[in-house]
Amino acid sequence: MIPKRDAKQILAQLSDTEEFSSIVDNVAIIKNTNFKTRKSLESVVNQEMLDNFQKIEEAIINLQRLFEDTKKPILKSQNSHIDEMSYVSLFEILKQSIPVSIPSEIFIKLPRHDYAIKGIKKKLVTLFSSLIRNSIQAMDKKGTITIRAFESNKQVRIELEDTGNGIPEEMINQLFVAHTTTKKFGTGLGTSLAKSIVDMHGGTIFAKNNPTTFTIQLPVYE
Repeated sequence: MIPKRDAKQILAQLSDTEEFSSIVDNVAIIKNTNFKTRKSLESVVNQEMLDNFQKIEEAIINLQRLFEDTKKPILKSQNSHIDEMSYVSLFEILKQSIPVSIPSEIFIKLPRHDYAIKGIKKKLVTLFSSLIRNSIQAMDKKGTITIRAFESNKQVRIELEDTGNGIPEEMINQLFVAHTTTKKFGTGLGTSLAKSIVDMHGGTIFAKNNPTTFTIQLPVYE
């Protein structure tokens, strides 16, 4: 088994190779082809087929984000991100995190008030995009996502609650460990990536059932 540090070094080296660039380019081509195919078939296929095309498109977008992050210096410590942090609007993050196309019977309720967060906007959009997408999938195309926010002790507490079936109790304590997934065909990387982003910001994240709720705490921008 390759040590974790060596694996990161190898990945960092690969990110500068022509082969890596070729993979990134091919992923972009697949994304465009999938989008054009979905558009051309909108009037002749059923909604389930269109939803599958949309899922492929969202998966490719996430893959592109991972590629983009990989091309940055991977070996920087978490503390090195402090200088990149600035004022971020919670409203802006959430609005950019909601998928372009969602099922007609999925409703998303945003917080009543905006809050100033100290963070890296792009990373936080990735964080909430992943959590919102997971909630949509858990509710099987019908339900409500309620996002609440509060400020206390120089922290913004964000609660993301959905009306899905919940997280299996035997998995809830391992939810943020890489390759732990509640999905039949999931990779288990979404929630572990979410935790790494929260950790980078010096925050916390945890999940509970009844109802299914993810709670994230992030530093207030002062």
